[in-house]
Amino acid sequence: MDMTFRHLEIFEAVVETGSFTKAAKKLFITQSAVSHAVHDLEDMTGAPLFDRLGKSVRITKTGELLLQEAEPILTASKALEVRLHTLEKNAPIHIACNITIANFYLPARLQAFSKAFPCISASVDVIPAATAIESLQRGKADLALVEGTAPQEPFSSKNMGAYALKAVCAPDYPLKERQLTLPQLCREKLLLREAGSAIRDTLDSQLYLAGCKAYPAWCSVNDSALLAAARAALGIAILPEAYVSEELKKQHLVELSIPDLVLENRMYAVWHRDKYLTKPLRALIEMCADIHQPSKKAKSFAPSPSATK
Repeated sequence: MDMTFRHLEIFEAVVETGSFTKAAKKLFITQSAVSHAVHDLEDMTGAPLFDRLGKSVRITKTGELLLQEAEPILTASKALEVRLHTLEKNAPIHIACNITIANFYLPARLQAFSKAFPCISASVDVIPAATAIESLQRGKADLALVEGTAPQEPFSSKNMGAYALKAVCAPDYPLKERQLTLPQLCREKLLLREAGSAIRDTLDSQLYLAGCKAYPAWCSVNDSALLAAARAALGIAILPEAYVSEELKKQHLVELSIPDLVLENRMYAVWHRDKYLTKPLRALIEMCADIHQPSKKAKSFAPSPSATK
């Protein structure tokens, strides 16, 4: 015979009421069921838990020891029962996110999300797209915000729009013209993100279709390092517009035209198709899908006052 939570619940009711009959009425079960549960516990402890004194019962020393062990379990269970309907509203969310989205798009969305769902913690891993999808596959991440190409089965995704890329170099970098063909671009000193990054994959796939291949002079996981190298006239960098816009305004860098290159990177919110999406997680996905819009929708995701009581 294995002890169950029901055994402890019945035992506690007998202690509180001092009677098998009253315990049965309190729990809306038969007196026979109460007697059986107490007998089961006594068989397991090997000692009486109650002294039967006529129509009433009194807990024994062994019963008191059992009660001391059972009370924390019963108290925790009652507290959990009270919180059950609020658990979904408090479940933490783990996000795997690519670096450009993390730098320029995610913080404002998480700020709005935190105002709508103040009790939910959202943790973020800033990692490459392939690693983010692997994190989803293993169940470590609840949501991946990735750039490049939307993954296929077993994932679902929502389009988050796109951001522009710019091919840039220092004004004194030696170029005859600021418009390049793809073969001409590949002959230059290129300052590129690492292989496997979303930006690099976007570039490499377009070059491959055109029969070209990039052999970068610099390869980095850090956009700031490539930006510094471009400013130093060490080559041509292809970076998100948000990284280079100020440098272009200050004329520390100049933009190059490459007509045959589609200079943009698409963004997607991705989740495992078999994963249950909590209401807060669905709200976060909608906020991210609305990433190029102001965050004024945040209030509409907030739970009503009655729902938080």
